[in-house]
Amino acid sequence: MLAVNNTLETFDIEPPKERLCFDSLPWKKAAQTKGPKGVLVETAQVKGFELRAIRAQSTYDASMWQLRARIMDMSNFPKWVEGVLRAEVIRRNAKHIQACYSEYHAPWPVKNRDGVVVQHAKRVDDNTIQIHLHAQSNLLEERKGIVRVDYLDGCWTLTDLGNGKTKLVYQVHSDPNGNIPDWVVNSRIAEAPTNTLSKLHQADFGIYSPEHLEVDLAFA
Repeated sequence: MLAVNNTLETFDIEPPKERLCFDSLPWKKAAQTKGPKGVLVETAQVKGFELRAIRAQSTYDASMWQLRARIMDMSNFPKWVEGVLRAEVIRRNAKHIQACYSEYHAPWPVKNRDGVVVQHAKRVDDNTIQIHLHAQSNLLEERKGIVRVDYLDGCWTLTDLGNGKTKLVYQVHSDPNGNIPDWVVNSRIAEAPTNTLSKLHQADFGIYSPEHLEVDLAFA
């Protein structure tokens, strides 16, 4: 059974003044792996930004509650999220609202990136959970030698398909900051979500006990 740290400080949530409407973006297919565990990745231009938004999806042999637990389990985050070197929860308001710190590897000579992202899980309906994401850098001082990602807006959507299967859709738009040319980021934009969602298929969802699954989520 995984231990839940209930001694962390709470925090005030400061979501972006304007959330990106992912459903209205002009999505175009960027990559797709084959088979029942295949991953579809799409990208879209966002007005006012050079960097494109990402939408990735796949279907898992797990309940939506198990997927929610895995996504919000920072102790196992580096095992399946592409490029993550370390991750931890730094603040928590409840089991379904937490602020997480992550550091991401970047190839030399580019500096590593890090960020503080708030995860807020909500019920959409009886068959759907969403985990909303946004960067909130003021919760942790910047670290020397690492570039802080100040902008991130995203969402995980988990839909129960029945028969122990769940459709997962991951949508995100962010800016890595620093001196990485936008064209370099855009040229590899499908690689990380493809690898991340593929690795998630290898997770042992059975480690999550009822204590971690039965979370009282408010309807959005």
